Amino acid sequence: EIKECDWSSDVCSSDLVREDMHTGSVSHLGVVVFPTLLALAQERPVSGRDLITAAVCGYEVSAQIGRALMKPENVRQYRPTGICGPPGAAVAGARAMGLSTDATVSALTFGTNMAAGLNEWPYSGSDEMFFHVGFAARNAVMAAQLASLGATCSETSLDGTAGFFRALGCMDRVEMVQPFATGYEILSVFHKPAPACNYAQTATQAAAEFGRDIATSEIQSIRVRSTAAAIAYPGCNHAGPFSKTLQAKMSIHFCVAAALTRGVIEEANYRNLNDPEITRLASVTTLELDDELNAAYPKQQIGRAHV
Repeated sequence: EIKECDWSSDVCSSDLVREDMHTGSVSHLGVVVFPTLLALAQERPVSGRDLITAAVCGYEVSAQIGRALMKPENVRQYRPTGICGPPGAAVAGARAMGLSTDATVSALTFGTNMAAGLNEWPYSGSDEMFFHVGFAARNAVMAAQLASLGATCSETSLDGTAGFFRALGCMDRVEMVQPFATGYEILSVFHKPAPACNYAQTATQAAAEFGRDIATSEIQSIRVRSTAAAIAYPGCNHAGPFSKTLQAKMSIHFCVAAALTRGVIEEANYRNLNDPEITRLASVTTLELDDELNAAYPKQQIGRAHV
């Protein structure tokens, strides 16, 4: 059934930016892996046990590839979920469909060929971010289906002369990909308390605690100490102005200012982009690199806020 709707970024942002987060790959993997599996399960029923096994495999492949490929310069250029999602989700689909080893390799490498997504959207708060995961899941479904029909794809699409790793300048990081070598990557995933960027989470939580006990009118400056990854990610180090909800959700400055002003973390924090006190606090917020926190990342993602 197709229903007409009035499209707007505000409508989307109320439903999204709540994805699960895998910090090592800087990716939201569940919103690619599970839609892929559910779509394929409509064509070929799968047991709950096999669905979970397939999901674990999908998370593992996406996360391992992402840990290797998503070095800082690539994160600034490409949307990590769009890059890491299709290969892993395609493997998940192949596992759920019971494909052979050779066919699963083709699903993986077709998914690799279909990876895409640019990180230009945070600067303007535009809508492509909402579609990256949809494109990724669609492509993963297609990759698994092609492989199931007997189509083949270069086995060296990941590490070959013109492969994925070379294209992203990461040939020296191929050996980092060691699935299940140290456990299960899916266990490294967490839920984001704030409906905002991953890198805004810890500082926003601290700010909400502060906001319950202090009058914001007395605040003269805010220093958020964080990691190089957080400071460099597109849209995070932006103090305003804010014209779209997604800009606010990406900005550590806005997230902290809104949590301080309202004393809570909720969707309503991002509804009034012109709130004078939030705007003022965002303008006096600065991000600073903390060497200790940077060394702990990505195993730990810690933030410090000085008000």
